[in-house]
Amino acid sequence: MIKVHLFKYFVVPVKSDGEGFVVHQLPYFVAEPKKPDIAVDTEEDRDDAEHDPELEEEITSFLDTFFLGYTEGSTQELSYYTDGLELQTLDDVLQFEEIEEIDIYEEDEQYKVHADVIMSEANSQTKMLYPFSMELMKVEGRWIVADFPFTLGK
Repeated sequence: MIKVHLFKYFVVPVKSDGEGFVVHQLPYFVAEPKKPDIAVDTEEDRDDAEHDPELEEEITSFLDTFFLGYTEGSTQELSYYTDGLELQTLDDVLQFEEIEEIDIYEEDEQYKVHADVIMSEANSQTKMLYPFSMELMKVEGRWIVADFPFTLGK
């Protein structure tokens, strides 16, 4: 019987200064790690999310436009959708596919949004699920991103 290994495992040593990460040693291959016997709680408590279909449709429509700009637009174009946040676009890195699931929580005239977003890698078209948590608010009739997890300088 021939044993075929489909996966290779490697380590990428990184360090952080609290604001960013850097690879500080050469990556290297390792043997397949043993799966730890730890129960992982992957379910979020989504019971207290807003269930207003009109609000959900409005925010989803805004996020479709925002994530399209985040993956294909310029930093200047993206600044239209933010409240002074400096975001680096993912142009030529990832492509926005769709929002798979969205949960909305109202907090002090802002909305905390958890969105499961499908992105594809620009060259291989490999699809990945990215869970984003961000804060949105409506200013003068338009939605803006008030806080985003990948803000420059944070």
